[in-house]
Amino acid sequence: MEIKRQEFALGIALVILLAVAIVRTIIVPDRSRLRPVSVEGLDILSEPIAQGQRIVRERTWNPPANVYLLGWNYRLGSSALGTDLILMGGGVRIFHVRTGDLAANPAFLPAGSAYPLRPTDTVRLIYAVTNTGPAGETGGAGALIYFVPLEGN
Repeated sequence: MEIKRQEFALGIALVILLAVAIVRTIIVPDRSRLRPVSVEGLDILSEPIAQGQRIVRERTWNPPANVYLLGWNYRLGSSALGTDLILMGGGVRIFHVRTGDLAANPAFLPAGSAYPLRPTDTVRLIYAVTNTGPAGETGGAGALIYFVPLEGN
């Protein structure tokens, strides 16, 4: 039985594919490309606000372990100019958004960076509304906080 040139090339290609499969699955363990991102939600409920009144409310959260804070996704319920939503971590302002502010409001820290938090650090979401119009509702606010465990990252 003679092997043709084409059959020989096909056999070599199959052996190479088998070798790559063995290396990929057995020799080099597959490490997940995605980090285990966790999300924590903080909500500040809507409440009545009188004309000319300023209301400041806050919600707090403590991380369950040492974590890196990556970013946030916020919701402002009021469209009044000068409404502020601030995310503080351990006494440091990490994110701040104000209605009517045309500056960029990043949702995540720059690539390759994060803000470290310990379980003793209190994360505070602060919502400040000044009502310059008629009496109404604050509309509430909320934020989703994205973080990953410090270990392994």
